[in-house]
Amino acid sequence: MKWSDKAIKELFTNNLTIPEYQRSFSWTEDNIDDFFTDLKNFITRKDEYYLFGQIIIHHDDTINYIVDGQQRITTSTIFLCVIRDILKERKYDIDSLRTKINNAIGFADEQYRLTSGYDSREFFMNYVQGANHDYKPKRDIDRKLKNAYQQLYDQTIEYIGNDDESPDKLKILATRFLDGFHISYVETDSLSQAFTVFETLNARGSPLEVPDLLKNHFFSRLDKNHEYIKNNWIEMVDKISKIGPKATTQFIKYYWNSLNEFIREKELFDRISKIPDADLYDFLKGLFDSEELYIEIVNPDSKSTIFDDDTVDCLKNLKQFGASSFCPLVIALYNTDNKC
Repeated sequence: MKWSDKAIKELFTNNLTIPEYQRSFSWTEDNIDDFFTDLKNFITRKDEYYLFGQIIIHHDDTINYIVDGQQRITTSTIFLCVIRDILKERKYDIDSLRTKINNAIGFADEQYRLTSGYDSREFFMNYVQGANHDYKPKRDIDRKLKNAYQQLYDQTIEYIGNDDESPDKLKILATRFLDGFHISYVETDSLSQAFTVFETLNARGSPLEVPDLLKNHFFSRLDKNHEYIKNNWIEMVDKISKIGPKATTQFIKYYWNSLNEFIREKELFDRISKIPDADLYDFLKGLFDSEELYIEIVNPDSKSTIFDDDTVDCLKNLKQFGASSFCPLVIALYNTDNKC
């Protein structure tokens, strides 16, 4: 295990990868605002050093996986891309800064420094790193990344203004971030050791939810159907998470309970992780096929393509009473062709 202090400019001399089991980018407007405010205050106070947090890396062969710190690293990359794009738009003649920024971001014809998570990789690489701002977001995670970029762009433009001093302000903003923002860097060759360090340093943090754990588990087991599972899992979570923060976990539990004996949430990962390889693909296909059904059960609508008007009225009444334990039964009935 290696422990060290690194400035942001040192961190971005290596290629980093966000593994598939990590959560998607989730920083809010408030998080982005705090980041930029801290940077401005750091410049105003003329401090030499700002501790930006910790980064935990699992070094596996030639790949540096980010076990902790993916939100900070993603935001840092977005910010550096904003600086790069403003330099280009305004045609500022600051070659030394342009070279430093480009080296930190990386290059499309070689490799960008940060490889984003699978669910956001395409959009992040095109819109943020590739500066293709006509590239359209497809999912909620894409929209979050676009909003983060736009917020940092607007804040940077407001900070530097548009006068003779603007190039110097932009140079100071970027240089102070690259040189002055430091992270506590931990690197280990053992994933279990990396998780142990993570749990120790984040004792008050929230644990991974059941869908996060299952995503990692599924992605590592079904190589033959990897792309099918990845794409459908991402689409499923994207749709169902709109219902609420725990909706995906609830859906997976209800689907399991529609096929098996009833279990509680804390037993869910253990039970599903023990499904034999020969049966796992069919289980996931059934799960994906039931997502629209679940959405219409918990959010009944008169325009339903699944239920008739009487059933929709019943579901609306049940929703008013806060009932939910009937969901596995409805899923079971529907999936055995006993249509409601």
